Amino acid sequence: MIRKFVTRDLLNAQYHLFLVSACAIFKKHNIDFDRLEPLYDGLQSHAEQMEISLAMEKRNEKIREKNEMDRRRDRMHSRLFNYLKYILYDEEDARFDDAQTVINILKDLGNPTRLPENEQSSLMITI
Repeated sequence: MIRKFVTRDLLNAQYHLFLVSACAIFKKHNIDFDRLEPLYDGLQSHAEQMEISLAMEKRNEKIREKNEMDRRRDRMHSRLFNYLKYILYDEEDARFDDAQTVINILKDLGNPTRLPENEQSSLMITI
């Protein structure tokens, strides 16, 4: 027994797979091809458009992940800088001299968030 399902409940990737599978089945069996050819062509073009849309969606997902990683890197730099300032407020802290050395290095190098991305990442790794 074939169960009926609602295509709008499918995720984009599942819907694309459904379209591609349907196109393959229709092409294989060529049922009433003379009358249904425009519908087959429309379905095929819809599947191609869906593939292009999925590629764009995946690219946008990668860009979003990259932006999140950039934000995390910037927050980590701010956190490091604030932690160093916290240590520098207490001159009797045992880490004071080390913190002062690190903050002087950071001041000499400048704000990493104003550097190009590859230099910024390498600088943060070095620090």
